[in-house]
Amino acid sequence: MKFFTSLIIFFCFVFYVSGQVRDVRSKVAQDRNDAGSALKSESRSYSGGGGFDKPDWDGGCGAFIAEALFYYTFQGIYMGLNAGQQAMRYRQSDYPETFSFEGALNAGFDFNTRTTALVPSLRLNHGLFASEVRYASTRDVTGVLDVFDWQVLVLRVPVKNLKFEYGIGFSHVFSPSKSYLDQNVGFDWCLLKRRLTLKAHYRWSQNTNLGNRYRQESDFSSDYEILHSGKFRLAPMVGFSYFNYFDSTKFNMVKAGLIFRFF
Repeated sequence: MKFFTSLIIFFCFVFYVSGQVRDVRSKVAQDRNDAGSALKSESRSYSGGGGFDKPDWDGGCGAFIAEALFYYTFQGIYMGLNAGQQAMRYRQSDYPETFSFEGALNAGFDFNTRTTALVPSLRLNHGLFASEVRYASTRDVTGVLDVFDWQVLVLRVPVKNLKFEYGIGFSHVFSPSKSYLDQNVGFDWCLLKRRLTLKAHYRWSQNTNLGNRYRQESDFSSDYEILHSGKFRLAPMVGFSYFNYFDSTKFNMVKAGLIFRFF
């Protein structure tokens, strides 16, 4: 009797866990199919000759004002960013981490759903700008969710040792194959002569054809430098990540890993 009771509990546990990684992949596949159906519907409507007419635009004063506003706005942004980048170069000796290369390997575990994640990442910091790539492999008894994330451009606003960030890029799910626009806000704070680093970020993806976001992510981590040799620095890291896929599947990951930096 005890054996059968244990067996029933085991199968109940497996059934509960099955509502995680497999659910995310199922929602991505559904979103992909819905997007394809919408595209075919639009193509049929255009083929009937009822497409959008090209708007009339006869130039003149309105066009001149619009072009002038665009030109001077773009020029002002460019000049402001260029001046900020030069200021970052002048202060590089005081804040060397603003021009650096960073790699990380961390593993996460959700105790409630018995889900694991392995997340290697690479990041290049270049003054006001940065770019970051990561590969996240999330696994439970139902399968694996492999995702490639690239924050193509990250704009950084420094306030001494504190850097506020906004980034934009994309997230690509490998199976089923689907990509989403991704945005990110957060901060990076160096303390104790740059030996302690605190990070917090919130990342969100675009709305899907299902009416909700593919993913929302909140992340907090702390790392402390234990080795410094020349330009190489090594720091163990601990942290916590919260993932919410399609407003239905959620993970609470406790994570740990190693970070190496060059600056």
